[in-house]
Amino acid sequence: MSNEKSEYMHLLVLDYEWHRIFDQFKTRSIRITEKKLNQLIKEQSRSIENLKGYQQVKKDLMGVIQDGMSEAMSDGGVRKKLDRAKGQIEDVNKRIEKLINRLGVLPKVIADVNQALLDESMAIYYKKIKCSKKELELLDIEINKLRETIKSKMVRKTETEEKYEELYQYIHDLIGSDRIDAYDKKYLND
Repeated sequence: MSNEKSEYMHLLVLDYEWHRIFDQFKTRSIRITEKKLNQLIKEQSRSIENLKGYQQVKKDLMGVIQDGMSEAMSDGGVRKKLDRAKGQIEDVNKRIEKLINRLGVLPKVIADVNQALLDESMAIYYKKIKCSKKELELLDIEINKLRETIKSKMVRKTETEEKYEELYQYIHDLIGSDRIDAYDKKYLND
């Protein structure tokens, strides 16, 4: 259940078997939860890429500041450039902090939505299991009835064959094989 703590569980939306098995049973709610999970995974991926990008921008701006420190003492234009770089670094730092905070929360949000998707999938699974069990019970009953029918028909067949053999043998013994052939031709050649 969703309130149980468990080990990491892989993401259902990335699982080929989950899609193969559950695609035909997806409810509207599952489709919505699946879409939300996909969006969160994409957001996490974009945030990681953006964080890498901002960290590189910060590194580049820090290089500009380091290169310009010695020149800033004598050149006012360089000082403005350094002030601009410092402002950009502050802006980038805020963006990095915001991304780090979001990336700190996203794994739990993703895990919770994944768990919700699992819970919905399991509800369908157990519903299908119950239906399958009922169907299997009905099929067992039907199969047992058919076995009984076959068994009784096999007994009837054996009895009929025995009566046929007994009658044929009696008539054959009574009139002989030459005369029985003539009667066979007359009555059995329909």
